[in-house]
Amino acid sequence: MNESLSVQFYHIFQRNFETFYTGAYSIAGVTLAPNYVDFSRRTDRYDLELQHNVNLTGTVRVAWGVGVRDDQVWGAENLMGDEEIHNHLKHGFINLEWAPEGDWLVNAGVMVEDYSTTGTEVSPRLGINYHLSPGQSLRLTGSKAIRAPSMFEYAADYGIYNAQLDPSGTMNLLFWKGTQQTDVEKVTSYEFGYHLAPLQGDFSLDFKLFHDELSDLVFKVGTGNCVTSHCDTFLNSYAFIIQGAELEAKFTFVDSSALYFAYSYVDMKDNSSPALGVDPMMAPEHSFSLLYMMDLDRGVSAGAGFYFTDRIQGWESSQPEEVRDPVRRLDLKVTRQLDLFGYETELALAARNVLGKYEEMEVLSHDSSFPELNEVDSSAYVSVKIQFDRSRL
Repeated sequence: MNESLSVQFYHIFQRNFETFYTGAYSIAGVTLAPNYVDFSRRTDRYDLELQHNVNLTGTVRVAWGVGVRDDQVWGAENLMGDEEIHNHLKHGFINLEWAPEGDWLVNAGVMVEDYSTTGTEVSPRLGINYHLSPGQSLRLTGSKAIRAPSMFEYAADYGIYNAQLDPSGTMNLLFWKGTQQTDVEKVTSYEFGYHLAPLQGDFSLDFKLFHDELSDLVFKVGTGNCVTSHCDTFLNSYAFIIQGAELEAKFTFVDSSALYFAYSYVDMKDNSSPALGVDPMMAPEHSFSLLYMMDLDRGVSAGAGFYFTDRIQGWESSQPEEVRDPVRRLDLKVTRQLDLFGYETELALAARNVLGKYEEMEVLSHDSSFPELNEVDSSAYVSVKIQFDRSRL
């Protein structure tokens, strides 16, 4: 009986210092003077997990495990009200792989998670694979999964208390608020796929149809005036049905060059109750990418990548009716491998977004409480990478 047992423990610590002064601007009919804001934060994660893998028979393999985790998050007064939040997680899982006689392969498993913030959740998964012939297979999978809210979504207290006014006076500006009652997001997924990889290895293809049901998604929901109440709070307010198809293919040519192609079609429907009127263009309907790589003489290689994303509604914008134009992006890169004074060296010249700038997203500026347009422009860079051998130093 082949088996292995592993135990892992890790601690992640992060400390961020972020302070700044806002600009002077008007809100709710009053003018604010520049105000000092402290967005500093500290996070600790302690994680302990045990996993056991065992071959029960020649056709059955099992992997199971248990773990505990403690997340500790502190945010300064303007971010989380100078409060430390804890989230304790206990989880267990088991996965079984059964390969009976013939061309079938069955995978089944379940994950049980217990969060101190949101309670206990069960996530099962089942997958069936059938090999039509060497290099060809069909698969059918179904699964349920969850995402626990982040500590900021769960307990944010984002605002400027006792904000200084111009010319005098103070007021509270309350932007985002976590209710500490936010539940987990849930997704139920189904997939039917076909994989082709001929034995000669110069071509491979993967095609799948998918259907995802997402519910209780956490979004910022407006609650009213930023002065009399918090502008936004995090609630489990959205649900969507997303279905579509994806195709990936790889071609390898006799000159050692390769072509990669990927395409996806997505149909997204608002399934909130009641429907919140989300435009389906919130997700791009069509997207594809094309990547070509080639090896030239004398250690020179080159590559080009083209990416297309269909038009999309700017949902994070202060003007949600705005629709972004389709994005077309072209990246180019040339590299040269050489021996420089006995050391392996790589020189690279890259040009990104050759076709020109495009709108990517909107972000919050430190001197404004409203989103501002962010554009991705063309750029180029040169890099040098030298690999040192310690035995030669």
